[in-house]
Amino acid sequence: MEVTSLTWEDDIQMWRVVARSTTDGRIEETLANFVIAGTGGLSRPKIPAEQDLKGVRSFKGPSWHSAEWNHEIDLKDKRVAIIGSGASAVQIVPELANICSQVYTYQRTANWVLPQFNQEYSPLAVNAFKFLPGALWMTRLYHFYLVCARY
Repeated sequence: MEVTSLTWEDDIQMWRVVARSTTDGRIEETLANFVIAGTGGLSRPKIPAEQDLKGVRSFKGPSWHSAEWNHEIDLKDKRVAIIGSGASAVQIVPELANICSQVYTYQRTANWVLPQFNQEYSPLAVNAFKFLPGALWMTRLYHFYLVCARY
């Protein structure tokens, strides 16, 4: 379903959600107390161009983007290649490994992984965290800026 309209109905204190089916075009309308946007990065799939992925246009077998899964193709005992290693691949590859004869994964862009600082705190630091208000919070803030905020 693709949300086509989202309107706050002040008189009934609810959201009116209008959505269109992406498979058959059917329109549905729903009232909701809460709306949580979970569109994710794949709500508009980006298909690689020939210059980005050499040979993609000349490939003769069936292919599709994970956001537009082709349920008509039976992958049981097939050799399948997944291009990408992000969150979708993490979910798809293990399931495909259960049914396909072979699954190949190709990583186009490295996932961004930050270093972990899994240090053991000294007894002095542990006591500071217990008895000094804000000590743990300051340590977490320090690690946040050390690792995350710089990127």
